[in-house]
Amino acid sequence: MGTEHHIFCGGIGPHIASSDPPRLMLNLWNNQPGRNVRLTIEDLHEKFYKNSPSQFHDLVEIATYIFCADSALKRGARDVQTMGENWRRRLHFHIPVRNAELWNSANVKCALVETLDFLSDDFYEFTFEKATGAPPMQDYFNFDTGVAPKQKPEQVMMFSGGLDSLAGAIEEIVVKKRKVALVNHLSTPKFSRRYGELCQRLMEKSGEMKPVHVRVEVNKSQDFNKEYTQRSRSFLYASLGATVAMMLDLRKLCFYENGVVSLNLPVSAQVVGGRATRTTHPRVLAGFQNLLSLLAGETFSVENPFLWKTKGEVAKIIVAAECGPLILPSRSCAHTWETTNEHTHCGVCSQCIDRRFGIIAAQAEEFDPVAQYRLDVFTQSLPKDEDKIMVAAYLEKAIQCENLKDVPQFMTDNAEVMRALPFIEGTRSGVAGRIFDLHKRHAREVTEGLRSMLGRNLDGVIKGTLPPDCLLRISYETGSPLTMPASERKEPGETKLTTEEVINTIGRFRYRDGFAEVWLGEEHFDLRDRKKIRLCFEFLVTKKAFDSDSARHFVDEIDVYVRKKGNYLPSADIKIDHYFNDQSGRLPKLRKELIPAAGRNGKFYLKTD
Repeated sequence: MGTEHHIFCGGIGPHIASSDPPRLMLNLWNNQPGRNVRLTIEDLHEKFYKNSPSQFHDLVEIATYIFCADSALKRGARDVQTMGENWRRRLHFHIPVRNAELWNSANVKCALVETLDFLSDDFYEFTFEKATGAPPMQDYFNFDTGVAPKQKPEQVMMFSGGLDSLAGAIEEIVVKKRKVALVNHLSTPKFSRRYGELCQRLMEKSGEMKPVHVRVEVNKSQDFNKEYTQRSRSFLYASLGATVAMMLDLRKLCFYENGVVSLNLPVSAQVVGGRATRTTHPRVLAGFQNLLSLLAGETFSVENPFLWKTKGEVAKIIVAAECGPLILPSRSCAHTWETTNEHTHCGVCSQCIDRRFGIIAAQAEEFDPVAQYRLDVFTQSLPKDEDKIMVAAYLEKAIQCENLKDVPQFMTDNAEVMRALPFIEGTRSGVAGRIFDLHKRHAREVTEGLRSMLGRNLDGVIKGTLPPDCLLRISYETGSPLTMPASERKEPGETKLTTEEVINTIGRFRYRDGFAEVWLGEEHFDLRDRKKIRLCFEFLVTKKAFDSDSARHFVDEIDVYVRKKGNYLPSADIKIDHYFNDQSGRLPKLRKELIPAAGRNGKFYLKTD
């Protein structure tokens, strides 16, 4: 049984005795005494303002009260294994609304409760009363009085200032040249300067399609800042975004979050239930869409265009649009209370770890300096046990997923996927396959990123000069087959080899036996899943084809060897580029730098100098 609370809002007095469950009083109406919550919506130009239906005024107030109560009422003890006996709270709201009949209707109340229950891992109950003297929506606005943009926004998107929403804004504004309204809820004013810098840089990149910024602040007493999980924040976010969309006469709202975070398969006992963000989980977005459509009286769409992208793929959008410098002022950290303007990221929460691996996968580290992280998870000490557990579980999950061979096993190991399947368009088998592929790509980003960091710090790991409780040392010394160099892997009774004995070198080209791992200079490539490339290298090295004079004809020699040894069927369309084709762009780069053509006769060789 969760801890029960009654929350009385908008001047409604408690109708229960003081001996009954604890109560919280909240009021954001400025025409009543006892106001302790302030909602301010800024920067929307009055030219674009269209008074939305009064039920959306109710929605914004309801969402604000829910967010404030979520912050003010602590959960029970946070035992990692059981989530604490009183982890799930029972929250009974008493709220005055302009449209009491609508909000008390079974379908609206059911849509509201079911969505919030899943989103925040609490139990919700609502008593809606007919409001008297409710203020107009305009009371919450500080309109932009400057020169209005010529073009009205054609899309509303939520803009948190994180890496994913930044990539979404860049894709819509810079790449697709769309006029967009960016709605932001800044949870703490200490990052206002950094957020302002991000917006300014985005405006500079936008050309004629400069976005409209709508900033929202909820100011409440410091006494209400007791619970850090605040999982209902995304409901406030969606409510504000939908109301702005209604004012702009639009019926669509977009969140941008990579699919791995959106689907929220737990990586450890620390990141389950209300501890894991469900901001854009397909079930939550479907719940938002259902509720908003009921309130609008017509279809209102809520979408996540990044559902099928990994963090690395999201980061690549930013780099490809030549917007890499915008990465620095973006913020991804979940632990806002631990961060400062100097160290804007804690470095050890799941969001920070995700960001580091995504940035490495996108080859964007020059835009995301390690100095902004309070702790470098790869090379610095992890003094807290909970941080060690988080990192170990994160890596273990990636390793397990990379080793999975088929969808049924993936579904067996990740039963949480079943919560999402009914809410994603497509057949169940087809959607399950896409989710499996998404997580396999994410796992490869993590494992390749870890190998890359291990390669850079191999001396510190082997010689023990790195702290024993940093990520690289933990991974290496626990015997992970992923992180241990081949020199350190051994079966019982097997003689341990040195690193030099298993890495072969030909000029700037280095490779493990079998070509499962190769290096071009200091850049590492994992080719375990690229058999054709491995066999291609094997043939060229065996034939010692290291210059144009010893080049081998691709169709007549190389491809014949690869197809025979790899048991591949013949193909009418044979090109060496097909061997090295991938979405990242790294493998085509490897081919062009390492295997050039010897003239126009279809012969190729390894350029190793």
